[in-house]
Amino acid sequence: MTEYKLDKNTKERKLGKKKIVVDGLQMNPKFKNHQSLVNVEEIIIASPNLKEKALKMQFNIAFRKVLRMVMDTMEDGGDSDIGVALNELDRMKKILKEKYEQEVSISEFHIMWQKVELLESDLKRTLVERRRMEELYFRKMMEEQEIEEERGRGR
Repeated sequence: MTEYKLDKNTKERKLGKKKIVVDGLQMNPKFKNHQSLVNVEEIIIASPNLKEKALKMQFNIAFRKVLRMVMDTMEDGGDSDIGVALNELDRMKKILKEKYEQEVSISEFHIMWQKVELLESDLKRTLVERRRMEELYFRKMMEEQEIEEERGRGR
């Protein structure tokens, strides 16, 4: 990271440049404010409390997106949509393990993990129920077809 320091106590107005290494959470802001005079490309959060809050906020935003996708899938999606949602939840679990487990408190990690697990189990239950309903429908159609064939043979 490069730090720019403007020293206004001297008569010369020049920018000093020195390298600083900071250990912390690196984030790239996605907002673009065209009226701002400062262009921020990278933010490093060194405070443990701020790190946890930022990660919690990131998780909640990502979880809301996945939750919206799962709810849409449960309402009118097919089995392939449920598969996509399950893959997204699996991806989210991997990210939780890799990124969040080391950075947030144990209790907060368990809360995040339980949210994902609960949503995943609900989605799997929905998939099983849909398949069971499809199987029952298929059996009923086969039975009706067999009854019609038997009636046709008796004539």
